[in-house]
Amino acid sequence: MRRGLWRIGWVLALVLGAGACRCGPQPFEVLSLRAAVVDPSVPGLTDAELETWLAEAVKEVGILRFTPEQESAPAGTQRDGVRLQLEVPLMQPVFPADAEEEQLAIVLTLHVRRMEEGLAVHDRLEVLIQSPIGEEAPLELGSRLIRKALPPLLKRAGMHLEAARKSPDALVADLSSEDHGLREAALRILVERRDPRAFRGLEAELATEDPMALRRAIGLAVELGDQRAVPLLIALAQDREPSLLREILYALAALGGREAQSYLFTIASGHDSPAVRAMAEEALDQLTGSAPGAGSTLH
Repeated sequence: MRRGLWRIGWVLALVLGAGACRCGPQPFEVLSLRAAVVDPSVPGLTDAELETWLAEAVKEVGILRFTPEQESAPAGTQRDGVRLQLEVPLMQPVFPADAEEEQLAIVLTLHVRRMEEGLAVHDRLEVLIQSPIGEEAPLELGSRLIRKALPPLLKRAGMHLEAARKSPDALVADLSSEDHGLREAALRILVERRDPRAFRGLEAELATEDPMALRRAIGLAVELGDQRAVPLLIALAQDREPSLLREILYALAALGGREAQSYLFTIASGHDSPAVRAMAEEALDQLTGSAPGAGSTLH
């Protein structure tokens, strides 16, 4: 009798254990998918094609599950979940200075809007793709590159969504990870929560030479509002191309404080380039037009 009970218990343990193994992290509900070709110069690529590729990539990435909102929620209600919008703001042939042949440059922007307890949170992920054109038609090459880039982009989005479930201490630990995706996601969520410990990750991101990563880090510095970023941005401004320099100057204006104001005044009054002086003057006007000592210091 005891042996029979032991066998029954052993079988139940196996069944329950197998059931537990299937209960991993629940996939995120994707309530809507949208896609748009923003660059009017892209020939032949349609919004419908882009949306189809996005839907295919969502199916491929296991952490996301497409459940259209209108099929799963009563009329007039709004479920918590994720809305994805993919845009192609750039798809053009370019000839980089360090390249030996013409390349096709594509920028993909994925807007991720998640609903949590009725609160809408927006995130934006971007990726730059460049590949030699060769003998392949630009549209065929572009289509192939976009479809190849979508699953990794959605996995990045999934990491950001997963980070939103983590505790602050777990996110701080992720800032030391060797996985850049984990670090990026942790930093984004810590900044969103206005956790001053995010500055450690922000400091590392502002030291990168990747232009897109730098732009993302500059935006996060403004969002965090930590005055410790001001000297880092001032150092970053040295010998930068105009579009990136403009973002840095406006970030300094947004953060505010005496150090930022003094630097903007120096650039506006003494830089060799009239264009840079004009940008600094505009940023300085934005700073001095706001409340004195704009920007906050987080301790």
